[in-house]
This record gives sequence, C-alpha cells and structure tokens, in this order.
Amino acid sequence: MPKVLQSYIQQWCHEHGWTDLFVEQRQFWAFPPGAVLPMPIPAHAIEGYYSSQESSGAAKLVSLVAIGVALGAILLTMFTFSPIPLILAFCFCAIAVAVLEEISL
Repeated sequence: MPKVLQSYIQQWCHEHGWTDLFVEQRQFWAFPPGAVLPMPIPAHAIEGYYSSQESSGAAKLVSLVAIGVALGAILLTMFTFSPIPLILAFCFCAIAVAVLEEISL
C-alpha cells in the first residue's frame, strides 16, 4: 500500500473524528466517533484519494506504451501463429505495472 494513501486516510480520519487507524488484510480500519468497535474506512474516502490524484506525464507515457505493446503483440500473434509475442508482451506489461506503482508513490 502506498504510504501516500496511508497518510491521506490518516488525515481523513483526523478530519472526521475517526481514531486508531490500522491496516488489516489490505483494508483500512478505524474507530468511528463514539464507537467501541472498529469499522472499515468508507469507500468514498478511499475513492476521494484516487480521484484527487492526477496521472503524471511519465505515468501516461508508460501506460500508452504498455497498451501499444499489448496490441502489437496481439497482431503479431495472429500473423505468426505463435504465442511468444503475447508472452513477451505479458512480461513487458508486468514490468510496466511495477514501474507505474513506483511512479505513483
């Protein structure tokens, strides 16, 4: 989980009176105001983080290149009757996703 997301949720909890934020099984939990049991952080709070983030130029470029490589691999596979271009495109796209995750941190 990106640290930026965790700090955004921490700030959201502070603004709305939620306390003792923790992460369990990739889900944010906290105590709402006046509650004795922790509740999952509402989805609209997490969606607010993603809607406030804008993709950088590098992230857009990596995404477009990955889509182009995938489409090119599909066409090349159809013409050569070989799955190798798809395998290579899958490897490239997996690396592109890792790069995108690093860029968004």
